[in-house]
Amino acid sequence: MKRALALVLFVIICFFLITIEMKNPDSVLVQYYWGVEYTLPMFVLIVIPFLLGLFFGVLFMSLSLLKHKRSLGKTKKNLVKAEQEVQNLRAAPIKDELRSGGALFYSLFVIRALKNALYHNAGNMNLVGV
Repeated sequence: MKRALALVLFVIICFFLITIEMKNPDSVLVQYYWGVEYTLPMFVLIVIPFLLGLFFGVLFMSLSLLKHKRSLGKTKKNLVKAEQEVQNLRAAPIKDELRSGGALFYSLFVIRALKNALYHNAGNMNLVGV
């Protein structure tokens, strides 16, 4: 489907360019600095900026696409690592003291105490005596 659409678009562009050339057969004098002059067909002066814009548009789009593909690759690697870690955690045996909740309660207590100590001593990052 994409190839058919590209072919139709190519035919339309070719038709457009041929009709521009047929309607503008005159030559145009192009003057540059220091007395440099060129006589070119008007068709060339119309098509060259179009082709340059097309080239640079494809170039910048390709660079953006490569950047996004690289980012996607890094994200996929991180996903694989996270899935492996989840599988390892699911396979790990659960200890009895964790089931009772005693170790979990103690861990939460220690974390809360450290957070409070850091909050109250934010200006003084000395944790001695906490």
